[in-house]
Amino acid sequence: MARLVEARLADFRIKADVVNYSPGPVITRFELNLAPGVKAARISNLSRDLARSLSTVAVRVVEVIPGKPYVGLELPNKKRQTVYLREVLDNAKSAIIRRHYRGAG
Repeated sequence: MARLVEARLADFRIKADVVNYSPGPVITRFELNLAPGVKAARISNLSRDLARSLSTVAVRVVEVIPGKPYVGLELPNKKRQTVYLREVLDNAKSAIIRRHYRGAG
């Protein structure tokens, strides 16, 4: 999918490389390293056309990813995954416990 994103951006004369991607239960975020001189606003202005060319409902452009020099491109997954509350609570609980014990040492 990363190569497809790069190819579709190239169709609009936007040179960008996908340097990372983060799949989630509903969307996948692609981190784009834009070529020098390419503005993030240009991708934002093309979001509808980009969604059409990628055969997806919508594309969300994240112009600033805090702490990173990349632009984010969020695409909906073809199949959504269910996230159960128990999983969220178990992960949150274990993270709290790890933080507590790290600080106790």
